Amino acid sequence: MKVAFVNRSSAEKVVGGDTIQMKSTASELKKLGCEVEMVHSADQITSEHQLIHFFNIIRPQEILPFLKLKIPKVVSSIYVDYSEFDQKSRSGLQAKIAKSLGKNGTEYMKALVRHFKGQEKIRSQSYILKGHKKAIQSVLNNIDYLLPNSHSEYERFVHDFSTKVPYEMIPNGVDPELFPYLENQERKGLLCVGRIEGGKNQLNLILALNDLKIPARIIGRSAPNHQAYNEACMNAAESHIRFEDFMPQEELAKLYGEAHMHALPSWFETTGLSSLEAAASGCIPIVSPKGDVQEYFSEIAEFCEPESVESIKRAIQRASQRKDHERVSNYVHSQFTWKIAAERSFSVYQKLI
Repeated sequence: MKVAFVNRSSAEKVVGGDTIQMKSTASELKKLGCEVEMVHSADQITSEHQLIHFFNIIRPQEILPFLKLKIPKVVSSIYVDYSEFDQKSRSGLQAKIAKSLGKNGTEYMKALVRHFKGQEKIRSQSYILKGHKKAIQSVLNNIDYLLPNSHSEYERFVHDFSTKVPYEMIPNGVDPELFPYLENQERKGLLCVGRIEGGKNQLNLILALNDLKIPARIIGRSAPNHQAYNEACMNAAESHIRFEDFMPQEELAKLYGEAHMHALPSWFETTGLSSLEAAASGCIPIVSPKGDVQEYFSEIAEFCEPESVESIKRAIQRASQRKDHERVSNYVHSQFTWKIAAERSFSVYQKLI
């Protein structure tokens, strides 16, 4: 079986959870005898490809050119919703635009801005004509299966869009060999791993950490168009908070094994892969309930409200007192691995081919 994978054009340059999900799933699918090829245009699809697997339905402009092809199509929706952050946490003109345009209008405007800045080209004229919401609806009308990362993601999605497309929940995962639990490991401090951007909420985390004096490392590089936010974070941080650039997973694995806790108090996450990887390594996860994280972390995490520095501070204090690192790791390893994700994806492929 030969399958084409299609993601946003910036997935390699601006590495995110969707990049890791795509590559990790591909790696495990190959172990099942499935050949996977990353493609970037409809012209690259040949008669050898038996199915197309798209990632990121909030980038419908990347998917539209492929819809004319007469082979089975599935979508890992990764349906993020930044509307609360756009309306509550942005300021000035950006906040006014978000409130006036609404969720889909704001995403449409973001796509145009990325296009004109040369960050992600809009490859389909029909996206410009349809707008964001109708473009997503066109995708839904022309695919065979939806593959959300949680049941709650699917419920949010069908609330916003009309669809009867069948779905299979494909969990996000970790590589247990890359992120093992190390016994007798002395743990201290806090990590926060992720792109530095308003949606990830590092600034409020830093303000909470300033009062607690807990040693912390903020790891990640500024997302495009978020340089001012990155500078605000660095200017706000006191001396016990260190900043480090993006690291490959192999380097992060060692740090996860040494840290006591990992915090990602985002305004929205479908999962938060860095939280999952850290928990697999035994870090006590600190997350917000926004998005779909409760389906993954309800049994093991400390929760906080992203808009409240005091709430984040209390969650950190609770996590700092916990010692159940091995239980946290075992929970993740038993339920959320890329092997499980690939097996479920492969089962859907077999139904369609």
